[in-house]
Amino acid sequence: MSKRILIFSHEFPPIGGGAGIVGYQYALNFSQLGYSVDVLTSVPFKKKNEDFQIYRNSWRGKLWPIGYLFKVDFTKYDYIFLNDASAVFIAGLTFNKSTLAKSIVFFHGSEISRIYEKTNVFRRIIFFKFFFNRALKNSKQVVLPSNYMKKELFIHLEGDLFRDKMIVNYYGVNAHLFYNDSKDNNLLRKQNKIMKDDIVLLSVSRIDRKKGYLDKLNIFEKLITQSEEKFQWIIVGNGDFLSELKEKADSLKLSKYITFLDYINREDLRKYYSMADLFWLLSDYNEAFGLCYVESQLCGTPVIGRNKAGVKEAILNNETGFLVNDNEEVLDILLNGRYKTVSESLISKVPKEFLLEASTLKLKKEILSR
Repeated sequence: MSKRILIFSHEFPPIGGGAGIVGYQYALNFSQLGYSVDVLTSVPFKKKNEDFQIYRNSWRGKLWPIGYLFKVDFTKYDYIFLNDASAVFIAGLTFNKSTLAKSIVFFHGSEISRIYEKTNVFRRIIFFKFFFNRALKNSKQVVLPSNYMKKELFIHLEGDLFRDKMIVNYYGVNAHLFYNDSKDNNLLRKQNKIMKDDIVLLSVSRIDRKKGYLDKLNIFEKLITQSEEKFQWIIVGNGDFLSELKEKADSLKLSKYITFLDYINREDLRKYYSMADLFWLLSDYNEAFGLCYVESQLCGTPVIGRNKAGVKEAILNNETGFLVNDNEEVLDILLNGRYKTVSESLISKVPKEFLLEASTLKLKKEILSR
């Protein structure tokens, strides 16, 4: 009889961000490896012919966490993946120690800031940190998406309590979904009113002020006025800073050089990565890793990112892209075409450990086979 896995993830596609995508990918991959996989979530997302079952918590309001407790029998699973902070908190609040002992906690990046550094009044009232730590303490394993994240978590934990159960496992990009796919380049350029010889910059992220969009806008303004080449910038994403960003671009008379695409199906993103000459994202956050940089690299497009936090692990400097310390470095790379020296052979330089298949197999070997 196959081992049973429950992926407990409040966030799940198409709603949410990276944590939901990771949960969805693991649901697919572990079911393909022969495990019996169920998903417990708030979002009923599933495509045809996928071999996992979804149980949805439809409760709303202040008591929404309780709804999860009535959807599945947690005792019947061999392993429970606590895939986001909400799932970890609920497990710490309600699971007994034997259920926690077969649970695996996954970090994704924002947990340290939200739970240990800048927690809000509501989280303090419900003792979020206390129950979150109870889940960590009694879990089977804690999985972190980068060495940077592991070091940061050490700082916020008391003593060596959890260190022996931590492993670093890059959550991985699906190489079957992200690869060099340039056959539709001309069509995409035409659809987005981009000329054949225009140089295309691409950004894909949540449109958040701290994702560095004002810095990129200021750099882009200088690029347009100083370069003899013609640049176009495609921005894919949505968020609460989008309207202000559009207004700022318009005030700088840059709107004709920028295309805003609020949403693109994940399956179509590779076409934009493949069309672009360069991917850039200058986040001011201490990003845990940066899967978008790896997605771009797998599509043959070099990247620019801040020389900080987990981004330093996602980019091989001067080989698959550039790690920059300030905006002047970015402008220099663009004005002098330094990104052109990074050839499409960068695909072969992307570490295998950044791929989804390697991530899944590492989990199977180091956790599920014990």
